[in-house]
Amino acid sequence: MSSGFLGRGIGPNALGGGGAVDWWAVAGQTCVAAYQPIGAASLAASYVNLANPGTYNAAPGVAPGLAAGGWTFAAAQYLATGIVSAANWSMIVRCSGFGAALATALGAYSTDNNGRFYIQPRWTDNKAYFANGNVAGSVASNRTEGTYAIGGQSAYIDGSDVGLSLATGAWTAQVAIAVGALNNKGIMALYFSGTIAALAIYSTTLGSADVAALTTRMQGLA
Repeated sequence: MSSGFLGRGIGPNALGGGGAVDWWAVAGQTCVAAYQPIGAASLAASYVNLANPGTYNAAPGVAPGLAAGGWTFAAAQYLATGIVSAANWSMIVRCSGFGAALATALGAYSTDNNGRFYIQPRWTDNKAYFANGNVAGSVASNRTEGTYAIGGQSAYIDGSDVGLSLATGAWTAQVAIAVGALNNKGIMALYFSGTIAALAIYSTTLGSADVAALTTRMQGLA
């Protein structure tokens, strides 16, 4: 495995190869960052960006806990990534233990229009919200766990397209993406309460087959 971190690869390759593969690696796509707290040796080790160690390592604003299932967030805990997204980026997160709350698994909100990039797995109205550019889209969801993804203008839950078409508008530069909270114009808000097992961020647009393969790999992490 290119990262050199024990347990970070999946084998055989879910896309048909015979050897081990880094779970975040997708042919033709550019992974900016991948984090895998589930199975990490320590909290410090869990912060490492496995796709490019030393660049965009997660940094604790208020450090979460670390349990067997991954990062455990409560109260006002969050991680900073330093990653500023652009139009048509993608991201995916596996999370659990959350209820209906005003919470964000990861994301950023720079402007009221055209500056949104976030995943909110379950809101108080029992809907999941996704945004990548302009106004957020939502879909009914009263789940307490799952793998949630944005691939450009499409949104996915557990590898299935939920049928949204996320509006882009004229893209506005983002503030940096936070994990466990929404970076709302430089102020942390809408904190997540639950566990995050793994996540990845891409500077390209994941297709439906890409998201399906990533979901399978991420759900197999332990």
